Amino acid sequence: MIFVNKKEDDDVLFERFHGNSFLGFALFLKSLSDKNQSLLVHGRSLLTYETKISFNVFKSFTIDMGKCIESGLQWGVFNDKSAETFMNNIIYNLTRHHYTDYKIHGRIYGLDLGSIREIDHLLEAYLSKYSGFQKYLMPIKSSSVSKLKLRRLRKRISNKFNYSKST
Repeated sequence: MIFVNKKEDDDVLFERFHGNSFLGFALFLKSLSDKNQSLLVHGRSLLTYETKISFNVFKSFTIDMGKCIESGLQWGVFNDKSAETFMNNIIYNLTRHHYTDYKIHGRIYGLDLGSIREIDHLLEAYLSKYSGFQKYLMPIKSSSVSKLKLRRLRKRISNKFNYSKST
């Protein structure tokens, strides 16, 4: 992605987003706010290629992304509805999978990120204002590890069966 930003804003932005996993995304959002034209960004949120994860995915997609979304709202890049949709997509496409894995294994990507209680508190503190929190994360929170393992097994079997039916 190529974008133009105002260089005079860089120091302020680097200070504001120091240590933020999504510094590049914040710079992109700021560049959009400086344009007199609208831009529609659409598609599956955060479609990425496999990579080695070495950061705290819960902190990144709560605190760090939350700061980007708040700034996008402040800069007029997002309205409330698009910010809600964006965060609900993150909850649905990423956080629910991360949370399930962490609850089952106590680790994710080989990382111990704290107790499940700490993760619960972080998710609730930063994501509870989004409808996706109640819809997707609360059922995981209230489920036992064995129930989550069973759901995952059913899903894998269903996916294999559906795949073999289509080929």
